Amino acid sequence: MSAQSTMRRKRYSVVALLLLISMVQLIAPFKAPLQGSAYASPTSGATTCTKLQFNVTLAPKAVTRYPVIGWLCSKPSRIGRTVQVLLHGSTLNHMYWDFPLRPAMYSYVHSLTDAGYATLNLDRLGSGASGLPPGDRVTVDASAYVVHQIVHSLKTGHSPDSAFGKVLLVGHSTGAAVAVVEASRYADVDGVILTGLYHTFAPTASVIGTLYTPAAADHKFASRSMPAGYVTTLPGTQATINLYGPNADADVIKLVEADKDIAPIGENAGFARVVTNPDVVQRVSVPILSVVGQYDAYFCTGPSCPEAQAEPAAYDCKRQGAGALGVPATVCAPAAEVELVTFPNAGDALNLQRNAAGWFAIARHWSDRHFGPCPQGCQAKAVG
Repeated sequence: MSAQSTMRRKRYSVVALLLLISMVQLIAPFKAPLQGSAYASPTSGATTCTKLQFNVTLAPKAVTRYPVIGWLCSKPSRIGRTVQVLLHGSTLNHMYWDFPLRPAMYSYVHSLTDAGYATLNLDRLGSGASGLPPGDRVTVDASAYVVHQIVHSLKTGHSPDSAFGKVLLVGHSTGAAVAVVEASRYADVDGVILTGLYHTFAPTASVIGTLYTPAAADHKFASRSMPAGYVTTLPGTQATINLYGPNADADVIKLVEADKDIAPIGENAGFARVVTNPDVVQRVSVPILSVVGQYDAYFCTGPSCPEAQAEPAAYDCKRQGAGALGVPATVCAPAAEVELVTFPNAGDALNLQRNAAGWFAIARHWSDRHFGPCPQGCQAKAVG
């Protein structure tokens, strides 16, 4: 059966919105208990976070294990709670999802944990505090397998106070491509939220591609020991790549530049493959929310973002109708299983725009409708 035929058999509703919002250790499987340190989150008095280390391999038969560091945050009673696994984009790290500057305004972790969800905020392999394999070996396929191991840990109770109930993947840019491959290949998650990923590149994407340089050539990483095959952005270009400048605060731009990270070159080809081959996302059999900024330099030619008009075709969408929240939208079928949102006045990094709260509200609303924070109830257990 073809991918398109499979999609027509599914009950999908695709919503293409331009919302007018102004504010808006995987422990080696089956081995020793994970070691974590609990601390009070600065973003919410009722939320606690535990720093975890997951020891993962790049492929099922690989021997070498690499550490992936993550921060598991939630209100008490984690057992049975819906957890969102957060996957940042290229040359970013976990700080993208839990921005330290005015977290009530810019932290996705703050917003979703306040709404009752758990979040596992990862430094993806090849960035932040996580391990650095040779950069050409960290492909999108390998990264998807890494996430699969972590999802297995969450769902089988190998983290200190789980097992969790529902598990969602929330990916940004390259992290979104990893989420698509993981969900389509392993079918082990309950839902997927994608940001910064459409299936048509904007003309400006080719310009963005020239703004990367070998990480070893950047003075910021000169003293860092790393294997070959890592890149970073040219000095002063993080805002150009990630943000819609007129709707970004100067102090946010400064901090994003100061905190820029490295990225493995192996993921580049996989990112393009996911973008240009919608059959990959068509194999995802769980609800999808996809949100892209109106001025995303990779995927939207502002202000109208004609690329968004082509996106429903990636989901085999053909019919018109009313969309979520009563906004006119393109709709494929009665059940709202896929929603496509073009978010206003935002670039690729939705979390860091002045109206980030509006996008957080969309993610919460969608998550509540499909899953809820505690679909079967949550049970308490002390954090180890």
